[in-house]
Amino acid sequence: MKSIGPKELVAMLRRFQDRKEYAALKKSCEAAATEWRWATTLMLPELPYDDIVSGSKAKWAKKQPRVGFLHGLDADGAFAAFAAPNGPGPTRKFTSSS
Repeated sequence: MKSIGPKELVAMLRRFQDRKEYAALKKSCEAAATEWRWATTLMLPELPYDDIVSGSKAKWAKKQPRVGFLHGLDADGAFAAFAAPNGPGPTRKFTSSS
């Protein structure tokens, strides 16, 4: 992945404030996902004492948990997209095995 500086990052974020640009980005990220998996929370890099602060540790779930997040993984297993349980989510319905 190419490294960018603060000016490039701000320009990119401003670009995605446009509804059409954001929709195109979302669609391309979802298209890159070859597998969708549920987790009890966002699977972010682990922080020191994160389980103490949040009260739980992130875990992959075999089925949709009562509270959780859907993660889209690309062919290499890298994160391509996220969907919040009560947010807009993916533009189409997914199951854990999609």
